[in-house]
Amino acid sequence: MSVPFTDRLSYIQLPVAEKANTPPSHYSPNINPSDDEILERLGAGDSNSLGHLFNRYYRLVWTIGMRVLRDKSEAEDLAQDVFLYIFQKSRLFNA
Repeated sequence: MSVPFTDRLSYIQLPVAEKANTPPSHYSPNINPSDDEILERLGAGDSNSLGHLFNRYYRLVWTIGMRVLRDKSEAEDLAQDVFLYIFQKSRLFNA
């Protein structure tokens, strides 16, 4: 029995910067941050911002994957790869 990707995400331990739980002082603890704020926080090592990004865009990424790949499992793998890539390259983004 396959576990949906959204359930598997909670088991993934992603590497984060040393001060990931301490966002820079100019950030407000915005409940609904803009995409620019999310990417800026992610680039600063705030792993919680990946969750915001995931919650906002997973369904879109998965839907596009389904349209192109026409396979649920492949679409889930694609979405996982996309968010993992974003996390790994987050320091390179200019928000």
